[in-house]
Amino acid sequence: MDIQETFSEEQWKQISTLPQLVGGATAAAGSSGLFGSLKEAMASVRGIMDGAHSYEENNIVMAIAPDMQKKEETRAKMTEQKEILMAKIKGKEVKSGAELVALALAESKEVAAIMDEVDVPMEISLEFKEWVVAIAKNVSEAAKEGSFFGFGGTRVSEAEENFIADLRIALGI
Repeated sequence: MDIQETFSEEQWKQISTLPQLVGGATAAAGSSGLFGSLKEAMASVRGIMDGAHSYEENNIVMAIAPDMQKKEETRAKMTEQKEILMAKIKGKEVKSGAELVALALAESKEVAAIMDEVDVPMEISLEFKEWVVAIAKNVSEAAKEGSFFGFGGTRVSEAEENFIADLRIALGI
């Protein structure tokens, strides 16, 4: 049985899009400018891809993380996740970075509750949550905040640090 079958279709949509949502919300929490935003977007993708290597035994992570050996299947899966996420953002009428951060935290809390509700093994649930936080950390560390052409600034902004702390609370870790 595929892990997706453990959840309802709506629950799986929430779970499978959470890594992308958190990556985007982390970038929105900071203010990295154009080049910094590009670096953060790449860090989000890299963090999602790293899940396949870091959590090989976790069937939830493996069902979401791209399998680079199956490029067409991976492209289709990533496109589907992006479309689901964009529809959710549009449906919730998210128009600002702060609203995206709030949505990511609310979704994280709901996903944590779903995993408890369907009795996902604690180790699997914890690893998934750690992966989501790792994606946020990757994004927050990808570009300096408040720098001018790379000079000055801080690696992780206070807003990003606060988001990651709130994310941990929302996920229950």
